Amino acid sequence: MNNYGVSRFLSVAALLMAFTPISGLAQEHGEMIAGEMPQGKTAHMVRLKDKPNEPWQHQMMQNDLQFDQSKSYTLTFWAKGTPGAQGHVSTKINQPPWGFFGLRNDFVLHETWHRYRLNFSAAGSIPDNNRLTFNFQGTSAMEMRIADVSITQRGGDDTNMIENGKFEYELRDWRLNGHGDGNYSVAIESIESDS
Repeated sequence: MNNYGVSRFLSVAALLMAFTPISGLAQEHGEMIAGEMPQGKTAHMVRLKDKPNEPWQHQMMQNDLQFDQSKSYTLTFWAKGTPGAQGHVSTKINQPPWGFFGLRNDFVLHETWHRYRLNFSAAGSIPDNNRLTFNFQGTSAMEMRIADVSITQRGGDDTNMIENGKFEYELRDWRLNGHGDGNYSVAIESIESDS
């Protein structure tokens, strides 16, 4: 391979890395970081019993997110919950046809706080009307705590696009779906140490 070929290969590899979610343990299992904890409060999501029909309805979301289709972003959040169960996080447009873009990722929950980081492309987003959603993966009864949520533009100034990402103002700026069925609840709680 000549110098032009090597340069072209490296450019393509860099582009693929910029628009591909992080793979491996950091994506699926998170990181437990000694001496670090999420900041603020936590949204404690609980499904009381199995939900075999339309389990996707149990959601917590933030709407009206503004992305630049030509940019890539990093979602960072902390989570813990029913050990071995999985949560799901996604980005999608917030109007029909409700198309997904960027993120459609499962993440494994642990008894202790873990931090998760996912890179994604905003290609496929629309102006002013996009959504970030957390929900349970699967149909089983489980619980999940989400904390310290941020989305920042990669290579940008680290401004968090998520409003009230630390849940210091309860559920302001967040919306719930499915909580009227008596099987799903979300409460804002203080963050407890794993020790």
